[in-house]
This record gives sequence, C-alpha cells and structure tokens, in this order.
Amino acid sequence: MKMKKIILICNLFFLFGIYSFSQTESFKIIYIDNSKPTREDILNEAMYDKISAIFDKIKTEDQKFILFLSNGVNYTITYSTNSLDKILDKLFSSNSSVPDQFFDVEKMRDIVYEKLKKYNGDISFEFFIIGETAGNICSKAAPLFKFFPAEIAYSFNKKVDVTINCPFATLPVKPEEIKTALNFYRTEYGQENITYKLLTF
Repeated sequence: MKMKKIILICNLFFLFGIYSFSQTESFKIIYIDNSKPTREDILNEAMYDKISAIFDKIKTEDQKFILFLSNGVNYTITYSTNSLDKILDKLFSSNSSVPDQFFDVEKMRDIVYEKLKKYNGDISFEFFIIGETAGNICSKAAPLFKFFPAEIAYSFNKKVDVTINCPFATLPVKPEEIKTALNFYRTEYGQENITYKLLTF
C-alpha cells in the first residue's frame, strides 16, 4: 500500500512537470520577408531549411505560434499548423513585395494581443529577412525589430527573445554594427526583458 502511494506521488510530480513545461514553452511569432529587391538579395537555401525545420517542430509538438508572411496588402497571417505546408510552397515559388514595417506591425498587433492574452509563458520572435532590411536596423527606427517586441514585453510583462535571421552575402553593413544597434536600443531604453540574437547564413 505504501509503495502504491509513492508511485502515485511520483506520477503526480511527473504530470505536474509536463504541465509546467507546457505552460512555460515559448510562444513563437514568426515574421518572413520573402521580397527580392535585387537578384542576389533573397532568402537563401540555408534560411529556407531553417524555416522548414521550425515548421516541422511546430507541427510535431503542436507549438503555439503566429506566422506573418509580409507581402504588402496581400500579406498572410496564420496560427494554424494546417497552413504551414502551403506557406512553405509559396516561399519557394514566389517573392513578396518589399515590407512596410509600420503597416505589418499594424496588421499583426490585434491578433498577437488576442493570442497572448491566453498564454502564460515567454515569447519569442523569429524574423527571416533579407540583407537590405537587416541593414536598415542601424539607420532607421525598425519598428518590427525594436519597438514591437518592446511593446509586447511591456504590455504583457514577459521575457521576449528576438532572433533575426538574414543572408550574410547581401548585408550592406557588418553584423557587428547591427548587433551594436540592437544592444544599444535594449540597454539605452531599459528593455532588460528583451534579448536579441542576429544569425547570418
């Protein structure tokens, strides 16, 4: 009888651990800039592979996410795993228009807020952008990469991780300059809940 109680307690701890992990798993917000301002400045094969791997993980683990595919007024936004294969096909077969960051943030905001109100864990942004867009982080306001994550971190009092993925070959500035710009914004404005990571491919 005593052994049964011990086993029951262990099972309860195990189930509680699973539940706790599921509650703290990061909600992923994915943004993809599939534009092609020049013949060379595009998402490269390694970036497509990473996007595909993220999609597979989301489908396998049923991870909570929102995906925004920028394309002017013809943008796509989804939180359904059933649409991910179609999104991937669209990435391979066509290119979108150059992003308007303010427009994209405006279109993302309502659904991001709606979904995050029901979520208790941390939040991560995963940006896939071309070199020109990444280079602008140093010289422009970059509302997508600086202001929107900061807004979300403040509004929900959450830890927010931001990963920016871009092709190295077409970067108009050195990666260190982008990292410095992002770090300056985080520290200068006291955004201690935000961490930035720049990955080049």
